[in-house]
Parts: sequence; structure tokens; C-alpha cells
Amino acid sequence: MIKIVRATHRGDCRVELEFSSGEVGQVDLADLAQRPGIMATPLRDAATFGAFFLELGALAWSNGLELSPEGLYRKARAAGTLRKGRAA
Repeated sequence: MIKIVRATHRGDCRVELEFSSGEVGQVDLADLAQRPGIMATPLRDAATFGAFFLELGALAWSNGLELSPEGLYRKARAAGTLRKGRAA
């Protein structure tokens, strides 16, 4: 089971993630922020978006929204941004 061990805001809706596998990748979550609904709408505010944190290896926000590490790993892989990070 893969987990996120570090997350860094890289501007706009981009987040750099370090996974428990030792790989690092970047994801663009602009599509998520543009979705309708009470969970995604607050993420349109840059300060709110950037206030994410890690909870049990998942990317989370204070409104209760959590994104699975597996889904974010797949998104980073599909975007071609995964690379070897520091040793796992």
C-alpha cells in the first residue's frame, strides 16, 4: 500500500508528492478545484487549496476532503512526472 510521505504546494493547483515508494511526482488538481459541490468549491481559493496536510498517508483539507495516495500516484504516473526521489 503506497502512502504520501511529503506534499509541497508548487503554485496554482499543483502539488509535488513524495510517495512511500521513494518516487516523487507532481499532480495538477485544477480539474478537482473546478468541480461543483461543497467539497471542491473551497479549493478555488488559493489559500484554502494550499492549506492541505497529510492524514494517514492521504492528501487532505480541513473541510474533510481526502484524496487517496493510490489515485494521486496513478495521476502522477499518467502525467509522466514520477521520478526517483531519495531512497525509500
